[in-house]
Formats: sequence, structure tokens, C-alpha cells
Amino acid sequence: MQQVKISLFQVCSSGKEGSKDDVVMVDLVEAKRLAAKQMKKIKAKEKFMVKAILCLNLNHIVGVIVFYYRIMQEV
Repeated sequence: MQQVKISLFQVCSSGKEGSKDDVVMVDLVEAKRLAAKQMKKIKAKEKFMVKAILCLNLNHIVGVIVFYYRIMQEV
């Protein structure tokens, strides 16, 4: 079993030399599981950002409608 783990040894670098974010992965199944977990977080963050942008746009539209409604009330 030890020989198998050594042959599967991989270092996934964060791109920064000597970074504490460097991860050493030994098991391919574990690496796949962690990648899926990271992808899930990325997708959730993207979904949140889309909702936040839509909410901001909706608030802007409502604000414009209220603004024009008040102008029409003054006339």
C-alpha cells in the first residue's frame, strides 16, 4: 500500500512559492472529492453573486419608479 501512495503523490500548488495554501494530495479519490467540494463552493458563490446583482437591479428599478411617481404627483 505504501508503494501505491508514493506513486500517486502529487503537490497542488497555489501558484505562490512557499505558500501555506499548497496542498499535498496522496489519494486520487480524496483529491477528486476535494475538487468537487471546491467546485460546489465556487458555484454557490457565483449563484449568490447573480442573486445579489439581480437584487441591486431590482432595487434600482423600484427606486426609478418611485422617483417618477413622485414627480408625476407634483405635476
